[in-house]
Amino acid sequence: MIFLDRPRFTVVRFLVVGVVSNIINFLVYFTAYNLLGKIALSAFLGYMAGLLNSMYFSKSYVFAHLELREFGTFWRFSLIYFVGWAGLTAITAYLHVDWGVDYRVSWLAGALFAVVNNYFGSKWAVTRSQSG
Repeated sequence: MIFLDRPRFTVVRFLVVGVVSNIINFLVYFTAYNLLGKIALSAFLGYMAGLLNSMYFSKSYVFAHLELREFGTFWRFSLIYFVGWAGLTAITAYLHVDWGVDYRVSWLAGALFAVVNNYFGSKWAVTRSQSG
């Protein structure tokens, strides 16, 4: 899709990468939870798998039209994704353990937080690095 190569379609590219990353995240989470029975560890393992995919494709596909070599950008991205992981894990564990919500639905609520956090945080990190 040639039109997705334009910088203004960053949101669409982010969503495509995000959907794939979340599928990877959920599959690892689902497998780990069913094997280990530990919700926080499973959420961490799934998030890390999705994060690796997301980081690679964010740099090479989503924000490829921008320069991301600045050292501070790495730390901003790391902080943003750490907050996303912490929120996903806390929400998932809280809903599942304290409220008895199915672990798949709990994960979905946590993932929604992470997606919103990661998009706006990534946009901030890239915009900030380009302006200064």
